[in-house]
Amino acid sequence: MTILALQNVTKRYAKNRHSVLEGLNFEMQQGEICAFVGESGTGKSTLLKLISGLETCNSGTIIFNGVPVENDGLFVPPEQRRVGYVFQDFALFPHMTVSKNVGYGLGKGINKSGRIREVLKLVGLLDYAERYPHELSGGEQQRIALARALAPSPSLLLLDEPFSNLDTVLKSQIRDELFAIIKNTGVSCLFVTHDAQDAISSASQIAVLANGKILQKGTPQQLFYKPVAPSIARFFGELNLLTSEDLLFFGIKPAQAQCYGIRPENVKFTLEQRENFQKAEVIKETFHGARLKYLVKLENQRTLYLMSEINAPILTENVFIQLPLNSVIAFERNR
Repeated sequence: MTILALQNVTKRYAKNRHSVLEGLNFEMQQGEICAFVGESGTGKSTLLKLISGLETCNSGTIIFNGVPVENDGLFVPPEQRRVGYVFQDFALFPHMTVSKNVGYGLGKGINKSGRIREVLKLVGLLDYAERYPHELSGGEQQRIALARALAPSPSLLLLDEPFSNLDTVLKSQIRDELFAIIKNTGVSCLFVTHDAQDAISSASQIAVLANGKILQKGTPQQLFYKPVAPSIARFFGELNLLTSEDLLFFGIKPAQAQCYGIRPENVKFTLEQRENFQKAEVIKETFHGARLKYLVKLENQRTLYLMSEINAPILTENVFIQLPLNSVIAFERNR
């Protein structure tokens, strides 16, 4: 079942300015966790505000569960959309206890104390009910913000850059814990982020935003292995950009594409001359934790990056490299 559909959604803040979002089309299914990724200024936060009703579209239609909530003649206010929103800065009320923060959005006729206990238990912070936000760590504040968003039982949960305020050391653990909680609730979730790892490790579907438009959408595997443009490939990892002449140099017949690329970890190398391998001079070595990255120069003066495991460093001045055909990415677009 489609929980959210965006049809030709456009948003601009002034008549003579470029659109923040232009003709956006997107669908997500019940129970999915989806991510919109892109650099700052690409319209990610604006998108969440449009979906929640905190901003209005200039044109287009937003549909929840098959029912329009906004189009040219209709606008359903935020409080009637059943959307939970976790803001980038968590937006907890500093003068309220945790329990009062969580219960803030609960309406009349609800067993508030019971629901508050239920969601605090869900996020593992039942014992923190009478504390104040300043007494909590960043990860705990985030879980309280999540509990507050989940308390009214929303049909859709929105997260704005959910991990940008967290320490790098604990980020991965907190991210895994947060999305485990969300999956246990079964609520549909859409989050925006500029961090590729957040999206690729947590979302079932990812949409890449640039200049107010979706460049590509698909599963994490599709975007990583079959990006349509170099900019998308680079968002999810390092890339050697290649031309058709580069492929011919390695004996590869170019496909019909705008340009090509290969990730450094997929460049094959050996320390001895082999058939179909090209000689290259090692220019530079850099340390990358479990791997070493090398810049090498081919005999045609072309430079490429390749990766080696930390326990197998390249100790020679020259290597012989090959570009495996199944690892070469053919891009539909050149940007």
